[in-house]
This record gives sequence, C-alpha cells and structure tokens, in this order.
Amino acid sequence: MYVQSRPDGSVMFWVPTMAEGFSLEPMLEPLIQFCQKKKAYAAVAMADRNQPFDEQTFCSAGQFRFLSELIYLAAEILPNELPQVPPKGKNPLKFMPILGYSDEVADRLTRLVKRTYQHSLDFPDLMQIAPVEDVVRGYQAGGLFRPELWFFIQQDGIDVGTLLLTDAPPDHMELTYMGLIKPARRKGYAREIVRFAQSIACREKRSMLLTSADEKNIAACQSYLSQGFKAWDRKKVYARLFSG
Repeated sequence: MYVQSRPDGSVMFWVPTMAEGFSLEPMLEPLIQFCQKKKAYAAVAMADRNQPFDEQTFCSAGQFRFLSELIYLAAEILPNELPQVPPKGKNPLKFMPILGYSDEVADRLTRLVKRTYQHSLDFPDLMQIAPVEDVVRGYQAGGLFRPELWFFIQQDGIDVGTLLLTDAPPDHMELTYMGLIKPARRKGYAREIVRFAQSIACREKRSMLLTSADEKNIAACQSYLSQGFKAWDRKKVYARLFSG
C-alpha cells in the first residue's frame, strides 16, 4: 500500500486491490498508527471509481467516510485556439504575480487563501479543518515552485482571490488552486481566471494544463469544461479526520 505523508499535514494513500479472500482490515491499524505518529489532521484515501474492494468494512473498521469524487481535467494548449473571455464589468480583475516570496507575502497569501476556503464547495469537510499555513506550504512543495506563477487577484486594488500554478516542464503546467472570496463569487470570474491560467501556460510554451475539482463543485467544473478542459479520470475520495 502506497502511503504519502504530505507537507500540508495530511496523510494520503491509495486503497490497494486485495487478492480474493483477503481483507483490508488488518492493514488499517498500522496505517492509523502512522497517521497519529505524524500528527496528521486527516487520512485521505483514494480509490479508482470502479475498483473492487470491501467498502463497507473499510469505512466501518477504519472509520473512513466517502466524501466525493475527484475529477481530473486537462486542456490542450493551442496558441491559436485559446478561448476568448472578455473581462467582466467596469472593474476587471488584475492578476498580480508574486515576484519575491517572503514571510510577509506568505502571511498575506495564507490569510487570503483562508478567506477563499469559506463556504467553498471543494471538499468542504477537509477545508474547514485544514491548517491553511501547512496547505500553502504543501502547494509550494507540490512541484517546481516558481513564485512568479502565483498570483494575487485584485479588483480596485483589493485582494479578492488567488491563482496558483505549478510548473511541470517541459510539457505541462498544473492549475493547483484558484479561489475567490465570497463577495467576488457568482459573477462569472472563474472563466476569466481559467482563461488567464491558459494564457500563462501558452506563454511558457506548455502543451497541457492540468487541474482537478470536486464533482460537487458544479460551477467550477462547468467553468473548466467551458474553457476546453476535458475530464480524463475520476477517483473516489474517503477521509478520516483526527481531532486536534
């Protein structure tokens, strides 16, 4: 069983497919002990959508519960075919790249990400308890960190959201996170942000932009699909949350 202790303070593992006649249950106790040793705030389990395993025993014996399905999406970056999305309203969004990552910038970003988590539809059970400082550090450690690919999204000089891109040269880039504070939602900005992310991937000569989304976040999924993304895989997500 592949287990990953993540920089954000969680432990992730992929549910193994057991040979017939064998149970997952004996594997769960050492897994939980590992999580407790790491002082994880959650154990997150991923399973293929049609993977055969004893889900009932897994959830009852391991105290896991099903959260949602994670949809993996990809968009091919074709410079001459990028969708055009005109700015919304009289005060368009401005994307301010982080040109120097410091403790002050990290604190500002952490406070902003925490605000974008409020009433988020992306795995809200996890987002409500995730230590945001660790999550941001996890984003930073998740690939090739280039701070100039992280953006404060502003309107009238006020931070209203953030866009975090992770480079994966030579061919790919990942839209790791995008979020808006509650007053800036439901105004059609998501498509504008996705389009901007695609333009950055195009500028960096990457052929593919990858991302993922909670299937229950219908608005986000529609924003991606409307901008040329296609779903290519799905995973079932389970979690066990730990107090403290």
